[in-house]
Amino acid sequence: MTDPTSDPSHDPLRRWLSAQVEAATPATTAPFDDVRRRAGRDRSRTALAVAASVLVVGLVATGAWALRPDGRTPGPASPDPSAPTSTPPPTTGPDPILDPDQPNPSGLVVRRPDGDLVLPADTSCWTEDTECRRALMGDEPGPDLGVGDAVMFWFARPGWDFEAVFRPVGEVCPRATTVRAEALGGQWFLLPVADRAGTYEVSLRGRAPGGGLTETRFTRTTTVDGPTDDPSGTAWLFPDPDTGTVSVELTLNDLGVHPTVPELSTRAEVRTTTDGGPVRTMEVPLVPQSLECGRRGERGSFYFQATDLPLGSGEDRIDRDARSIEVVARFELGGTSYVGRGTWPPVSGEPTEDTDLRVPLRFTPALP
Repeated sequence: MTDPTSDPSHDPLRRWLSAQVEAATPATTAPFDDVRRRAGRDRSRTALAVAASVLVVGLVATGAWALRPDGRTPGPASPDPSAPTSTPPPTTGPDPILDPDQPNPSGLVVRRPDGDLVLPADTSCWTEDTECRRALMGDEPGPDLGVGDAVMFWFARPGWDFEAVFRPVGEVCPRATTVRAEALGGQWFLLPVADRAGTYEVSLRGRAPGGGLTETRFTRTTTVDGPTDDPSGTAWLFPDPDTGTVSVELTLNDLGVHPTVPELSTRAEVRTTTDGGPVRTMEVPLVPQSLECGRRGERGSFYFQATDLPLGSGEDRIDRDARSIEVVARFELGGTSYVGRGTWPPVSGEPTEDTDLRVPLRFTPALP
């Protein structure tokens, strides 16, 4: 009987190398912009909930994946610190095996030369209909994965997508850089490095097509430089037909400077045009607290926000039934006026949410 580990299709490293050969000359750059916008969406929706004084906490008992021995062990391997960022750790051996009796765990396993490591769950829910366990790790930083670059990990369920936010350890107001994990096939993923070589707290988040969510975090010390996020701005419209109101947020992320309150205009102006109808102008106040930096703060990121504005009626009504909504947003920084323009719905293929309208903006002049 043939040993299944001798079949290349069962080895994640061979699968990854095969995929690299097929895509040796990529036509486009990795879609970091899409990853960054999705991360910004989550920060924005969280901030909006706080401003509206809505707090929902779901907390249930903690579970953890357990590895079950099957008589096969990984072969010897040693790490190569000089390997490029896209190279996975040397690895052989079978996929991890989970204990199906464990309830709703994180399902994340990191493959390392000295053995697999199960990552704890900070947030976990398999589907959108499942109550999420949240804040399970408290203020703990998560496991320290030591010195290395790309991280290879496995997830217990197929069809999920993963991204990670890198924040430098020890900085009061750190820069945050978001990168997407590359799917290697067979439920294996490769997480590249981000920002300059150094020690980072990494927040790893996975999403399922059906609305499932898993989050964990760990510390990693990298030896090579990776990409950083470009400055970006997004307008968010949150219509609520039940109350007849709409909330508006203008978020700015990853600017090269971290402004102070006196350097910013106290309000941003957001103008919307629905289906070519009349222009609607809304004044959106700056949220000074968004400029504060702490353990979860991010350098160069802040937002303007207004809640419970009239939803409108007729041609200026804001809702998802509109064929198109044009948005123009303006704010001032350091005496310079920045004007961003965008249109909803987004370009074909970009994800949308049932309850919010996300409008990426292009600014003139370019954001600093």
